[in-house]
Amino acid sequence: MEFSIYRMKQVLKGETDKRVSEDAATALGEQMDEYGEEVASRAVDIAAEDGRKTVRAEDIRKALRN
Repeated sequence: MEFSIYRMKQVLKGETDKRVSEDAATALGEQMDEYGEEVASRAVDIAAEDGRKTVRAEDIRKALRN
């Protein structure tokens, strides 16, 4: 999943009154994408450990705690 530069700029601007470069927005999107993939992978493993093929919200929450 890729996050749009526009959306990442909005996220950053919500935290500051400073200007936000396109490079900063791109870097944030890349990091969020990487982190999301890691969380998703852990959540899939948790669901499999519980004998399920479906990933539930609780699996995401567990993955975020670990």
